[in-house]
Amino acid sequence: MNARNVLKFLALIVTWTLGVIGLGVIAGAITFPLLGPLFTSAYTPGELAVHGMKKIGFLAMVWAPGVALVMTVKRTYEQRRVATNRLRSENPAGR
Repeated sequence: MNARNVLKFLALIVTWTLGVIGLGVIAGAITFPLLGPLFTSAYTPGELAVHGMKKIGFLAMVWAPGVALVMTVKRTYEQRRVATNRLRSENPAGR
């Protein structure tokens, strides 16, 4: 593995990590104000949104590195498999 591949691998991990955390924050900001009034009426929708971003964002932050590592390894494996199959199809005799 050369330096370019390592940097690409690390960039994919960081991208996936930030993406999962971002989706968690957005999901918390949307779901807590929608579902919060069903369970409590003591908070405003803004307070519920902030609370949701903190709670769901934290859960996403816990899961994000593992998800990022698995998705990056999966993508790298698939890219290598496609490249290997392409080389085999170009040279079917194995010469």
